[in-house]
Amino acid sequence: MTLMSALRGEPIRVDVAGRFQAPASSASVSGQERNLIMSFARNLPIARKFTLAFGLVCILCLGLGTYSFFTFRSSVSKCLAVSDDSFPSVVHLARIQLSIDLVRRSDLALLLCQTPECTALNTAQRQRALDEYRAALKGYEPLIGHPGEREFYQKFVDSFDQYLELSRLGGAQRAAGKIGDALDTIASDAAVNSMSQAGNAVAGDLELNIRLGSEASRSATAVSRAPSGSIWP
Repeated sequence: MTLMSALRGEPIRVDVAGRFQAPASSASVSGQERNLIMSFARNLPIARKFTLAFGLVCILCLGLGTYSFFTFRSSVSKCLAVSDDSFPSVVHLARIQLSIDLVRRSDLALLLCQTPECTALNTAQRQRALDEYRAALKGYEPLIGHPGEREFYQKFVDSFDQYLELSRLGGAQRAAGKIGDALDTIASDAAVNSMSQAGNAVAGDLELNIRLGSEASRSATAVSRAPSGSIWP
């Protein structure tokens, strides 16, 4: 044993009688350390053991509470984005889209009216559609904030304003008895293109808000499920 120890380069100890002693193995040292730790744990007073256990539980509860607070705060912010922005935007844009279509239908119907009653009915319908359009536009403007939303808004507002200029011109021509000229104005390529551009811009804005709202709602659902899923498998 002493020869092998010397070959391995381990220190050789000699006792008082001059006898060689083999070096202590690492396994026995590790066992002694574990015994010391276990002995220390066993020798702790009961009160101190309860204090350590309670402190550990408190630390775990504090960590879990902090995690839950920030998790649910994120979930609430995403839900608010859907309820206070995306959903109202979709409602206002749907009203804008319907109003634009009603104005166009009323203009075309007025060209075909043969009686004062028909003219009065479609004129009133056109005015209601314009009022609804302006009200929905006013409600939608404060909600604009997502990238690309301002561009869609500006596009359908400018395009519909161009159509309204042609609509007013056609209405004046119709009131003057120039039905042919009014039909040429209302059915002109400029009027058709303006309506098409306005409709496409509103549809694009609607699609954008629907997609953003759906993404926010899915994200909020995933966040709300994460704590329960991570804690209780």
